[in-house]
Amino acid sequence: MGQSICIAGSYPIGVLKSEPLDKCIDIAKEILDVAAPGGGYIFSTGKVILRKKEVDLEKLKAVHQYIIENGKY
Repeated sequence: MGQSICIAGSYPIGVLKSEPLDKCIDIAKEILDVAAPGGGYIFSTGKVILRKKEVDLEKLKAVHQYIIENGKY
């Protein structure tokens, strides 16, 4: 996949409001485990975040920090 096609997205923004922080990070871990091996994956949400009330910004920051630390090839 990584040499001929790139996938981006798939993180469900709804969990950033409804789930606890550890669950939000667990979902990010799972997505990296499935989509990232071998390259060709860009982490992003599955939908655009239009208003800050749609997500808990602290959870979003924590998930992005996890990706920054663990999502490098």
